[in-house]
Amino acid sequence: MRWLSDPNPGTRLRRRTLFAFALSCVALGIGVARYEWSAGDDALLWIVLAAYALPVCLAALLVWIVIVVLAWERGERKLGTILVSWAIALASSAACIGTFFATSWASARWTVWRLDVESKPVIEAIERFRARNGHAPRSLEELVPSELDRLPARLAGCTFWFTPLDGEFDPMIGWYDLGPADSTATNERQSSIGPAERAVLVVEVGETGAVQELRIERARTRSSGTFDAARWRGAPQARIEAAAALENDPRAWRGHRRLLEELLGPFDGVTRRGTSAWELHVRRPDGYRELFVRRPQCDYGEVPELGSFRRIGAWVYGIDSES
Repeated sequence: MRWLSDPNPGTRLRRRTLFAFALSCVALGIGVARYEWSAGDDALLWIVLAAYALPVCLAALLVWIVIVVLAWERGERKLGTILVSWAIALASSAACIGTFFATSWASARWTVWRLDVESKPVIEAIERFRARNGHAPRSLEELVPSELDRLPARLAGCTFWFTPLDGEFDPMIGWYDLGPADSTATNERQSSIGPAERAVLVVEVGETGAVQELRIERARTRSSGTFDAARWRGAPQARIEAAAALENDPRAWRGHRRLLEELLGPFDGVTRRGTSAWELHVRRPDGYRELFVRRPQCDYGEVPELGSFRRIGAWVYGIDSES
């Protein structure tokens, strides 16, 4: 290209550097888009790239041609060089950033569309089983062969698993009262558990009755060594210190809900994770942490597996906080 072969060494170096920068931005945008498109068809990926990246690149090329031609005719080669440099640099950066965000937006929605189509037979089978038996299946294997001939290996190219929420040991959140809440405490989550004016020891229980997490909310804590059952039954401050010691020693509480209640007594209160009878979880392949969750009642006030999430249709989507 004549533009890259200017006789002036400084101009030639500057133009070639700018050209390399533009190519790098476009290549980076495509590479990041491919990484972001962890679940989706390659054909649709290239459609998205063409729809968002190519017009930006072509616009930059058109601007460059117009500016260079006008500058050449008017003898304003210095001004043309400056404007060309800015136009190509900004357009290349916009192509890179725009490609990433456009692909991220389209990828999640394309996956949800595929999940709606491919999960429909499984969801209908779960609801038929629930209507006939009065509860959701304990596992998807119970649907075969009465409701389904076989289970799909994947949904939308992703791994998936099922969690019943209406059994003897539902996924639930129990809590113990620790006394008046401390207004200066900063350890309360967005969706609070128990009475807002009370400090609580929160216990998250899985579908098998296994205790998955234990934490203190609305109380300032400090560990006081090993857990002491006598302090747990004492004054509020002693109870908080005993709870903090228990929280910091997973060996003392990790296990079944029954064992924890034998140690601390029955829960003072229980918060169900929602009104839905089951959850369907879908994780993107190849080690990605993106997780899609589907509940039949769409009651997504809190999804413990997701630190933060966004709603897309009947699904919620976010980063798996437990992986």
